[in-house]
Amino acid sequence: SGTIFDAAISNQNDTMTYCIALSEETQTGTFSCSKVFMADDELVFSGNTVVSHINPNQSNTTNYAGNVRLNIYAGGSSGSDVIFPTSGTGSNTPASSIVPHWGANHTANSMVFAVLQIDYDAENGLVGLPQMSFKMKNTLSNPGDVLYDYLTSSRYGAGLSTAEIDVNSITGTANTQMKGYSAEQVNYTNQANASVTHDRYEINGVLSTFDTSKTNIDKICQASATFFTYNVKQGKFSAIPNRAISSTEKANCLVYNDDNIVSKIDISSTELYNLYNAVEVEFADNTRKDQTNTVLVETPSGDRNANEPDNRLKYRVDLINDNMRAEALANIDLNQSRVGTVIQFETDFSGMQTDVGDVVKITNSLYGWSDKL
Repeated sequence: SGTIFDAAISNQNDTMTYCIALSEETQTGTFSCSKVFMADDELVFSGNTVVSHINPNQSNTTNYAGNVRLNIYAGGSSGSDVIFPTSGTGSNTPASSIVPHWGANHTANSMVFAVLQIDYDAENGLVGLPQMSFKMKNTLSNPGDVLYDYLTSSRYGAGLSTAEIDVNSITGTANTQMKGYSAEQVNYTNQANASVTHDRYEINGVLSTFDTSKTNIDKICQASATFFTYNVKQGKFSAIPNRAISSTEKANCLVYNDDNIVSKIDISSTELYNLYNAVEVEFADNTRKDQTNTVLVETPSGDRNANEPDNRLKYRVDLINDNMRAEALANIDLNQSRVGTVIQFETDFSGMQTDVGDVVKITNSLYGWSDKL
């Protein structure tokens, strides 16, 4: 849904026109609208005019026919900016031809907005603006592309220059990089109990410009299991996917052993009473018109420690709208919480080549480690 930013009354006070802000226009990616709802009823259009509506019981009625008209624009208010309807009446109509007091200077630059006209019809309940919602899509969905778009936008994002970003770590297509790893095909079982594939991660949700840039960057990275960091050697921001490394990468890992460890080794793991044995993730479910749903992942009883108390981690992911990806994130957090160990030591200058996010090997006979990752 959106916020009304302008309104007008016309046609001898019988027609109300509402301008509803839906989104900023993104730097990349194109918008489209596939469904429009008035309260719980799905509107059916011919061109920009409603001809019927479908209620939640799937009954089709024509009470609103001819009395509701809708145009949606992306990027501006000219006829070429119309994204709904895609054909028929109104498909090339500038907003200034619909909103009574708009002229050439009402450009609505870089906005995605709807212009809705409602003719007064008390008999059929058209006496004001009901709750409107729009099923919108942006082709910008890969987490790497989304993060780069957000980082470089000075209008709605962080406003960083490309010189301040390790671009390849974010938009590179290799599976070691954010975009490439997110685009890898992974298997899941659909509602028909068939094995199918989809991209490992997608961004499906809404960011608010009222939140700080850091908050929004964290939301993008949380939804794609990615670490966002600053590489002090390069002087650039970079992204590191949370992933298992390949056998080739394992062979090339830097080794820490008695030759370059120059201090004692401190080891700590999660205390018994702080271990998570269940993760509950809230998300906006695309099968329920983005109403909140949850997934729950639990550690099998046989994998718990003796006398381990119940301890559930709860959080919400704003940019995921399907249970498969929400469950994947929950499993990662649950497993890493349980097997994670913190190892601290000091090294000689050879350690300077290790960057944040690198996987290394540790060899130490006292702890029985031989090239332990």
